Amino acid sequence: MFGNLFKKKEERTVIEMLEAQHQCVIFNLLDHESVMAATLYKASTLLANVTLVDVRDPLHPADTYVWLGLGNREQLTDFYSVALMPQQLTEVMKNSVFIERPGLMKKLSDLVAERSGGVEKNPLLSKWSISADLFHDNSPEIERIVRYYAALDMCHRAYAHCGDAAEELSVMALEASPGEVKDFKKQQREINKSLARKFRFITYPTKDSTIHPFHQFISMDSICYSLIRRCMTCNKNFLHTSMSVYGQIVYSNKRFDKQSFKHGNDAVLFIQSE
Repeated sequence: MFGNLFKKKEERTVIEMLEAQHQCVIFNLLDHESVMAATLYKASTLLANVTLVDVRDPLHPADTYVWLGLGNREQLTDFYSVALMPQQLTEVMKNSVFIERPGLMKKLSDLVAERSGGVEKNPLLSKWSISADLFHDNSPEIERIVRYYAALDMCHRAYAHCGDAAEELSVMALEASPGEVKDFKKQQREINKSLARKFRFITYPTKDSTIHPFHQFISMDSICYSLIRRCMTCNKNFLHTSMSVYGQIVYSNKRFDKQSFKHGNDAVLFIQSE
């Protein structure tokens, strides 16, 4: 009985935080589900001031911080402790909601529905969550993958231009037309031609102390979703490293020993793809 009581109290606290007037949503621009979830959450939270922040950029002052697929409280506290003052870090983490994988968009959709009294009023998160779950799999039909790529590109552009793409995504069908599929295949052939200039092949020791080959790339534009999906569907490893204002961000499908990337006192945040 006490377990259920405390569980309800915890969930109510999370919902209260998601009702805050000023919210900062931190996500990973390179991760398809994280960028989709952030953009669609903003579109579903019309009564609040929601600021979207890529994990590589500075945090904004807010009443609530929502972390999408970036790790748990302990991992993020460790990363930000190098750059933030202790009092500031404590305040940020005290007012944070952490939504982790797997099923990131489904979890966020359920919270948005609970916040609205049981129903997601503008069901964008639930609409696209199934496609998100299957994006790194070869099982979905090509029509659905093509349309999800289009939605991803739309969210990527919306973030770049401080929009939300809500209207377009709410009316967009989940499956592409034959003409769109044809255009998509042509576009993918052009991407295939340029892959040699996008990737480099390296080896790194991982958390289990074994050496693995990786496809490393540095792109931050929407082509990154195609590059990562190619790796994941072919059982290849990928690695992306970049610098944020707080330290180094390492994004991969494998876990690494922190010492492999650490330079002096620099903070390192590992984000693992699902």
